[in-house]
Amino acid sequence: MDQSFLGDMYALLTAVSWAFTIILLRLSGFHFKPIPLKVFQNFCALVLFLISAIIFGEMHFPNLKGDQWWLLVGSAILGVTLGDTFHVASLNRIGAGLQAIVDCLYVPIVMVFSYMFFAEIMGPTELIGGGLVILGISIGSSGGSLPGIELKELWIGLTYGLLAQFSHAGTVLMVKELVEYESVLNLTLYRFAIGLFFLVIWYVIRGEYGFILQAFRFDSRLKWTLSSTVLGPFASTLFWFLSFKYTLAGRAAIYNQMASIFIIILAVVWLKEPLKRRNWLAISIAIAGGLLVALG
Repeated sequence: MDQSFLGDMYALLTAVSWAFTIILLRLSGFHFKPIPLKVFQNFCALVLFLISAIIFGEMHFPNLKGDQWWLLVGSAILGVTLGDTFHVASLNRIGAGLQAIVDCLYVPIVMVFSYMFFAEIMGPTELIGGGLVILGISIGSSGGSLPGIELKELWIGLTYGLLAQFSHAGTVLMVKELVEYESVLNLTLYRFAIGLFFLVIWYVIRGEYGFILQAFRFDSRLKWTLSSTVLGPFASTLFWFLSFKYTLAGRAAIYNQMASIFIIILAVVWLKEPLKRRNWLAISIAIAGGLLVALG
């Protein structure tokens, strides 16, 4: 099977998995506190990666050189420890609508970084398609009113959102070279272990033990937490790294970004939310962009 096709498929699976994750959290009523949820999800994902590595015979110490280990550690801290924290801090300040628009910066950031570090050049058809995907997401996410917060808080939230996108783009590009030497499953296992370790250490140093303890208080919403963990930190992360292994980083990022459009579609089908004209337009534009990328 063509590697580029595999990359496209994994990138789309990343978007679909993440979209289902958001829908499951919506079904839970969003009653989870963000930080405990991240700690619990990352811990459960680590266990799932460990079990999977054992089952598929990938459980071994990564055969990496010194500088490659620094890349793996840096990717873990940047993505799991910092990226998730920045994303939560931004979401708490500017809301989901604006956050979805800020997330659109992920694609151009990945494109610039992949050109700078890997000399990857996107074709004109892919660039136009990526632009249409971003336009569609912006239209689909722009319907809600701006959150009623002070201008200072708004700028702080936008800054955190931008830092989150740089973190998420950087974390996957840092290990792009490593997947040529090690299995994606094994690298992801160690990445989550390192990232979760530093995340817990951070909250211990801050004296916020309660966040860690709250993460393991089970209640009636456990089924939503576990389901969203399987599809989110576990499946979507695995597909995410596989997509960058088999295709251009910028191309994978465009497909990854389609998650926002899939969320709109799933919300209509599963949650019975009304499909507004703006949503129709957003879906049509984004799908057209995705098709252009596929043809590129």
